[in-house]
Amino acid sequence: MKAIVILVLLAGMAQAQDVSSPHKFWSKRTLAVAGALIATSAVDAHQTWQFRSRGYQEGGLNNALVDNKPGFVAYLGSRTAGELAMMYWLHRANHHRIESLFGYTAVGNNLYANVWNQVVPHDKPRQ
Repeated sequence: MKAIVILVLLAGMAQAQDVSSPHKFWSKRTLAVAGALIATSAVDAHQTWQFRSRGYQEGGLNNALVDNKPGFVAYLGSRTAGELAMMYWLHRANHHRIESLFGYTAVGNNLYANVWNQVVPHDKPRQ
């Protein structure tokens, strides 16, 4: 619910954006964000698989999804593709500030998951 409210507020702010300096979608910044999205998703997948191989329970997703490597790769790939598609849609709609904010937030979300995997104690291994 909070996410919907935030998106509505951001969409309202986007109406006042300055579109006097259009840029190509695949700019250096977008390439950097896309690379960071892919890299942080790959690191998250690797860390998650390491924890599962040691017997730890997955905290955020269903263990059956994580244990199915092709399914998990498809999940992460489609999530990353969806994030890039959302950025492209925001770009085409001239919501460049929200496009940037969304990309940085997506990378931040992946980084949060990576830090979570390293710092937070996980459930005890199954017996």
